[in-house]
Amino acid sequence: MAEERLLERIYNLENPESQVGTGISRAISSVLNHLNLLLNTRKGSVLLDLEFGIPDLTNFPSESMETMGQKMATEIQHFISKYEPRLTRVKIIYEPNPRQELSLHFRLEGFLKEKGNIPITFETWIDPNGQVKISE
Repeated sequence: MAEERLLERIYNLENPESQVGTGISRAISSVLNHLNLLLNTRKGSVLLDLEFGIPDLTNFPSESMETMGQKMATEIQHFISKYEPRLTRVKIIYEPNPRQELSLHFRLEGFLKEKGNIPITFETWIDPNGQVKISE
């Protein structure tokens, strides 16, 4: 299994100066970029696979933030496990933040398969507009 996605490898072949960092840092950066793309795709928006994507937050209008956060954590965990094969033992933990009542905050934990099961942790937020942001 490659540490970078196919299109990234092709781009790097054409632009060798773009290859900055070690294999591990490039692999983590690639996973992070891919997760940002995946998690900002809404369920039902991809015609080839209507189950691809995460649900829109507006689909949970009458639920508490705690319930919505737990449901979204489960959805995100399932989605990442299915569509990001470079990660294993993915766990999404909902972490309520009373200072940001209109955002959902999660901690993503897992292991990078390619480099000997290196543990990784990403911070993940869903803002009030439904935009997902992930960082190391």
